[in-house]
Amino acid sequence: MSLNFLEETRLIRVSFLITPALTLIVGPLIYNFVRSIVHDEEITHLNKLLHLSPVILALPFTGFTQTIIAFGSISQIIYLGFSFKVLHRYHSVLQSASADAESMELTWLRKALFIFAIIVVTDLIRLNLQTNINLSIDFKMAWYFTNTLILFGISLFLLFKVINQPRLFTEMISYETLLKKSGPYKPADELPTAQGIFKSVDELIKQQALYKQQRLTITDISNKTGLNIKDLSWAINLVSGKNFSEYINSLRIEYLKRQIALNTNGNLKLLDLALESGFGSKSTFNNVFKREVGMTPSEFVKIQQNR
Repeated sequence: MSLNFLEETRLIRVSFLITPALTLIVGPLIYNFVRSIVHDEEITHLNKLLHLSPVILALPFTGFTQTIIAFGSISQIIYLGFSFKVLHRYHSVLQSASADAESMELTWLRKALFIFAIIVVTDLIRLNLQTNINLSIDFKMAWYFTNTLILFGISLFLLFKVINQPRLFTEMISYETLLKKSGPYKPADELPTAQGIFKSVDELIKQQALYKQQRLTITDISNKTGLNIKDLSWAINLVSGKNFSEYINSLRIEYLKRQIALNTNGNLKLLDLALESGFGSKSTFNNVFKREVGMTPSEFVKIQQNR
């Protein structure tokens, strides 16, 4: 960005442009950034070199500025696709492994990448327009400067969020392996077997109020029941129609609703009750409650008190 700004504003005089080739490094850098955030399997040094090789190959051809930048933009779109795929894997494993998935979701990263994708596409349009339509220099410069400014803002936003992210799910690879470990059941045996597993697990979780445990994972349930993680996840998904996170949070909400209904003195502290139910934060509790019940906790309390 700095080199681009200096070249475009003529603050430095260059006989050989570098920045067109550097557009080919943006995609791999973003992809590697996303992989590191979710603690994906580390890329080998050889693969890293392969991802960066287009930059080196493009350096002698930066005189063909428009073409190199166009290839760079296409490369960025492809790598953004890879990045979204990694995030999808992260969220899928997270929802299947942890009851507190919502507090560790990376929706902010998904939104930032989506905005970045829009900027990349509009930049491709800008590149085509400036060769095919007679646009004023001022308009081109304003468009370019706006894009660069937004990208710089996104970079700062990502840096801020990474530093301030309270919790991250760091075991995606290990859980992904565990969830795929055992083989599938025969179709004829699926439902009865799943119902048997789910019934025993559901009874144990409710009897021992395991859902009240903060940061509960499917491994904790596996250790309690002796069942393997893949079978647990499979049975919960098939019978309840929910992933592990949704299932545990629905039990927390049902417990919380019962406690609200039992409260007759009007001295209810929702946050204390939410923490007792197993939720780790007020924001997570509010989001899950509204999704499950269709109204905010305070609205639900008012309805109960007016009965």
